[in-house]
Amino acid sequence: MYIYDHNLSGAQPLRIVCGPIVRRTSSTSASLWVELNQDCAVVARANPLSGPVSGARKQPAKPPRRRSNAHLTVKVGGRFYALLTIPNLAPGWLYSYGLSYFPIEGKRNPLPRLLDPDAGSWYEAELEPFAMSGKRPTFRAFPTENTEDIRIAFGSCRRFGGGFHGGKGVRGEDVLSLFGQRLRATVNERLTTWPHLLLLLGDQIYADDVDSRVASARLRAPGRGAKALGSLDAPESILKWARDRTPGDTKYLFRHHLFGKDRYFGKVDVPDYAGSGQFQCLEFEDFAALYVASWTEPHVARMLANLSTFMIFDDHDISNDWNLTGGWIKQMKQAPGWIKAVTEGLVAYWMYQGWGNPAPPGTLDDRWKILESAAQNGTDALEKLQQWFESRIRFGRIPCYYEIEISPRILVLDTRNDRQFVAPKPRGPNNVTAHADYDDQILSDEQWKWLRGRIDKEGPLILASGVPLLQLPCADVLLMRGARSELPLIRRFEEQSQENADILEFYRRKIGTDQWTAFPKSFVKLTQELFGRGPFVFLSGDVHYSYGMYGRAFFPENCKLGRNPLILHAVSSPLRSQWTEAELKNNNPEFCHLDGPSEEIMRNMRRGYESIIERQKALKPSAPCDPSNLLSDFMRVYLPDALPVFGHGPNKMKWTHLNNIGILQVSKDGRSVAVRWLGASPKPGEALREIGSIASPKDGFVR
Repeated sequence: MYIYDHNLSGAQPLRIVCGPIVRRTSSTSASLWVELNQDCAVVARANPLSGPVSGARKQPAKPPRRRSNAHLTVKVGGRFYALLTIPNLAPGWLYSYGLSYFPIEGKRNPLPRLLDPDAGSWYEAELEPFAMSGKRPTFRAFPTENTEDIRIAFGSCRRFGGGFHGGKGVRGEDVLSLFGQRLRATVNERLTTWPHLLLLLGDQIYADDVDSRVASARLRAPGRGAKALGSLDAPESILKWARDRTPGDTKYLFRHHLFGKDRYFGKVDVPDYAGSGQFQCLEFEDFAALYVASWTEPHVARMLANLSTFMIFDDHDISNDWNLTGGWIKQMKQAPGWIKAVTEGLVAYWMYQGWGNPAPPGTLDDRWKILESAAQNGTDALEKLQQWFESRIRFGRIPCYYEIEISPRILVLDTRNDRQFVAPKPRGPNNVTAHADYDDQILSDEQWKWLRGRIDKEGPLILASGVPLLQLPCADVLLMRGARSELPLIRRFEEQSQENADILEFYRRKIGTDQWTAFPKSFVKLTQELFGRGPFVFLSGDVHYSYGMYGRAFFPENCKLGRNPLILHAVSSPLRSQWTEAELKNNNPEFCHLDGPSEEIMRNMRRGYESIIERQKALKPSAPCDPSNLLSDFMRVYLPDALPVFGHGPNKMKWTHLNNIGILQVSKDGRSVAVRWLGASPKPGEALREIGSIASPKDGFVR
């Protein structure tokens, strides 16, 4: 945070609270987001510095300077925001920019100086602290199609300060800060090596695991109080079981006879309130304080002020496992405190993330109109935003998916908030209410329609999703068979009693059944759409380990799905939420190959997965194939698996738990792709280093 005193007579010194951040960008425009400490008229001015070089031409003719319209700040919760779009830019050009402002102190009369920012008497905000070099920060308009290789930085899951327990090294080094340092060190290579954009794929904040300094400040804030929410980590019956437990009670939920012996399942220690005894953001100001703290770390602030950044939320931007199942939503809607917390989190997401993204398809809805009206009238928009988001939580949708105007096209999917759940309903002879259903969808019907209308165009096509399409095969098969299964064995167990249905839901929330394969119907639907199309790049995060896949799906020709699609799937997670040593002992994405106390169970799981592969290999080429009737895990075995791309020498691994950021590069003709992962050194303070890479053959990334 920086204070600039321009000695305005009677005026409060201007303070940039957060930002500036370069947001939605195209080849001809760029938007700048900023939070200020006072009501102002604000304008952004851009000055061309250097343009793309092609062939023997050294430097194209310099285009004219550009500026945004003058905008009044909008007040939300006592905070002041502005989003300034600069139009008519030259494609591929690098611009420096400045911000001019005029304090208006709540007045809305049409001052001549406000209507004409070129008339003088405006004040310049001091932006040198945000510059990579010189005195001003910069942004770059996207290049025109097929003129240069496109580079995209992507990642997710940044636990600011290491979370509530904090402490140096507890969650590893902050890769976003290290990446900002790396960009500053290579600023002279801006046009040749820098990414064109940064794509943050969820968990930009951990609203349920807040840095202790932020939490302490908010708990001391007047009127805030030490409020707590009831936990949604499990159905209420299991929460009650945990609360009512007395010393000497069993620590397991149930016993089951499996593989010839009695086995105990469901070891639990469920907290009574959200945040697991730490801190859960409940109010708009809680969320806002965490965003500001996260994005004003100096290296991060400088990077965001110079690199076009696009964002989409995931669960921790609101709370862990937000919108996990229909049962979770039903439980949330029965708790007014939770409805308020989710509402406040979505308002904060909108002001700090969503507002700066490209608009979802269709007419701009009241999210924009509320802000526009408040800016014009000088009123605080918080209450109307709260009402709008709460009404959509209860009765409607909040579309947040969008397309980035760059070549190749990037479709950013909302796989968290725009899910479509079947209403919980009684099932089986005992009228058991299930918490999840096979017909649940990870995308709404409206988002499916939007996606299908774009997926059949000539590739390559980049799909960005907060959660992965593919994990390592054993995890995928487990999710597809267990999360929303139609398998008779699981259906019979679930429908036996309400207690059994609650136990299954407990495991869904404990494991975090968030990925595409936890929605088998959606998984089959999307993978069938890929055949005969592409090629495709999938970028995602969420799972706190990174991996890469490359190859063609290989469904038998007699299934007549169309040409097998070529897929590159890359996951970068986390930016900062690395597993501790204790967690590492209990986490292994290749758990089907684990030994130890559960060796027999793991061995049987592995046999089950391998049997699927063997049965499919045994199919005769002439055998009939109706993919619409195949179980989803049959379809999974035909898609690429993770490759051993991490580490060096003979000990390369398929995955890494280290904090990292991914860099995707697509050749200008779209026929070659590569991903590199940059990770933090085990030694604090050292620069990022490449920890893994994957690439297509040259000119081999084709339909």
